[in-house]
Amino acid sequence: SLLASRLLLVIHIINSMLKGNTRQPLNRRLVLCLTALSSLMIGIRIGSRLGSRSSSDTSTESSRPSSSVLQQQQQQQESSSGAVNNEVCDLSSNLAHLQDSKVFDYPNQVIAGPMQADEMLLLFALVRASSVKRVLEVGGLRGDSAYNWLEALRCKSGGVVYTVDRKKVPQHEHPVVPHKTIIKDAADLVLADIDEEPIDLLLLDCHAYAGSQHILKAVFENNLLSENGFIVLHDTGMHPTEFNWHNWQPNIRTENGVIHQPVERLLADWIPLQDCSFQRISFHDDHRPYPRHGVTVLQRRLNLDFKECQSFAMGAEFGAFFDFLPGDCDQVQTYTAQVRETCPGK
Repeated sequence: SLLASRLLLVIHIINSMLKGNTRQPLNRRLVLCLTALSSLMIGIRIGSRLGSRSSSDTSTESSRPSSSVLQQQQQQQESSSGAVNNEVCDLSSNLAHLQDSKVFDYPNQVIAGPMQADEMLLLFALVRASSVKRVLEVGGLRGDSAYNWLEALRCKSGGVVYTVDRKKVPQHEHPVVPHKTIIKDAADLVLADIDEEPIDLLLLDCHAYAGSQHILKAVFENNLLSENGFIVLHDTGMHPTEFNWHNWQPNIRTENGVIHQPVERLLADWIPLQDCSFQRISFHDDHRPYPRHGVTVLQRRLNLDFKECQSFAMGAEFGAFFDFLPGDCDQVQTYTAQVRETCPGK
């Protein structure tokens, strides 16, 4: 199969050159062709070696553990390391809470205050796909988002959710993940409230600028956000028009719509002023016929450089498998080094 893959690579490159593919410069196309031919020769040599070893391989096949034995060993390792428990980690049942159309008015989701089902689905996936285990949310209302965090963390060991609100919010008795509620103003939150340990995700949804700033400053000054941690701001989007719940607060009308909550939008701009390494992405749908409240996620810039870049460039030891040139490594990683020098982060 290795030889076949290399043959296909050669055929593809030569075919593209014969068709006059000029999207790449001539010297780069020649390098591609020579690399592929070299890769083919290596594949032929490997294939001949594999052929001579086939007889000895069959004698050792019977000594290899079966797939069922390997699966059993893997399950034992997972249980000893506190990894996934398949009995409680089921995607369909873990997402069942988002399928209550009466609660979330799905699919329109014209609800004020709580997160919308689509937004919670987004954050559920964020937790599942990352290393998040410890969540602090500021602003709890009726506890919908807290339960969403709990279900997202159901597949992990060591998970915990803290909910801070001035009013009493439901405390969920979750079978796997503890939920701790803290009744106080956001500005009065102290480190002991979160057990003085770093958090992996901070949700700000209380619409209090000073209180949110207090928490963020404490988090930054005490390094209480984990290395790859997230800050999530809810209600950063705009609504296409005014809805009945806008009557209890002043409306900020713009030519593009109605700003639902200005505080979280302001915080999204303020955070990078405190630490320039924060990058953000906003999940908005401001022109949706029905309102989308909007979610903005911030995370410190991650270093994705790798020292072996040159070794995997075309023409190098492992270059037959990749199509970037040595100059690409120099250009990109020189730029990222300059960015880190200008903004090292905190």
